[in-house]
Amino acid sequence: DPFHRDFEFHADPTGAISDPATAMASALQEWIIDSGNLPFFYWLEGHEICTTVKYFGATSKVTRVSYNAETDGTIKKVWIQGGKLMARGILEEGAGTAFTTATGGTKPGEAYVWLEEGSLVSHKHRSGEFHHSSLSNGKKVRSAGTWKVADGKLVMMDNNSGHYQPTDAHFYTLLRQLYKNGVTDDATRVGTHSTVDGFGGFFGPQNYISVKAYRKKSARRRYHANLNQIIVPPPL
Repeated sequence: DPFHRDFEFHADPTGAISDPATAMASALQEWIIDSGNLPFFYWLEGHEICTTVKYFGATSKVTRVSYNAETDGTIKKVWIQGGKLMARGILEEGAGTAFTTATGGTKPGEAYVWLEEGSLVSHKHRSGEFHHSSLSNGKKVRSAGTWKVADGKLVMMDNNSGHYQPTDAHFYTLLRQLYKNGVTDDATRVGTHSTVDGFGGFFGPQNYISVKAYRKKSARRRYHANLNQIIVPPPL
């Protein structure tokens, strides 16, 4: 769906392109006119936006995004053990070590994905190279976002994924499991698109709140009237 990140395509809520001067919006207009039956992103691979520095220079060049989740040894498998998040490379064997997220990505901490089959995986987010969809090979997931973890304890977690756009219900289901298993503490901060007033609007670090405050806020939401009831929403 080329409109799922409308801030990149400059599309308005109706799907109309509001700023055709941008590289992706310009290419999208060309695709609409003469793409035949090719899906947009297949068609785009042979376009100048991917193969040269057309339009606005190197910043408009599209790089190839990784989709090798089953064989990429830099992806970490994460699980809960003894009140901590443990991790090891997905191709490795052994007990793993207490998880600490890396730095240097394009989002704070690392990107995480809760896969449809139940596994947690994590990797640095690199815009244009490694996205949340890279962790799942573009398949359905239960939740996704970014997190910071230090020595197995959750420091920060959100549902900031432009590809999957998880709801609070998806996010809370995962957070509740981490909370129940002692992975969070009083210092843990969380944020979702609803932590601003009015349950919507801009989402950013200034909106992060404590786990306790978020759980209290979530208890008032229509989807979670009973904190003792685990609601598992359908995969995204």
